[in-house]
Amino acid sequence: MLHWTEDLGIHIVGGIQCAFYTKCLAYKPADLLPPSCVDSLFHYLDTAEKDTALWFMNFELQGGATNDIPADATAYVHRDVLLYSEAFGIDIGRVDAATRGFITGISETITKAMPNTDFGSYPGYVDRELPNGQHSYWGANLPKLERIKRDIDPKDIFQNPQSVRPAAS
Repeated sequence: MLHWTEDLGIHIVGGIQCAFYTKCLAYKPADLLPPSCVDSLFHYLDTAEKDTALWFMNFELQGGATNDIPADATAYVHRDVLLYSEAFGIDIGRVDAATRGFITGISETITKAMPNTDFGSYPGYVDRELPNGQHSYWGANLPKLERIKRDIDPKDIFQNPQSVRPAAS
């Protein structure tokens, strides 16, 4: 289905440069959305100001062979994740504050309905506004990754706003 959506998007906007903003939440098997959260989410999606013609939200299943690898064997810590929710706002040129607010509101609607859940986030979607992003992306693997970063890239040349920083010497 994602392939069909991508083909449609390419057909509609072709070579027009677009920007997107995304929020991602990781769910473990014990973190499934309760019915009241689903109701709140759909109410929000129906009533919130979007300020863009193109937005979408998907739930991406994980598991299987991904979960067969120990969480500390690679940088990717989310080996126990059952699914991700990913919300995207897309616009020509740049995504404005209203659309960013709409996308942020999707995540806030879910996290407010599930206050005791420690959501992670997929590290492939760099989000400057993600509170405690390094923990969300790297979890318990962060200290080890910081030591590796110190040994390999102590001047932090290769980085993004939420990447692993070198450990202190």
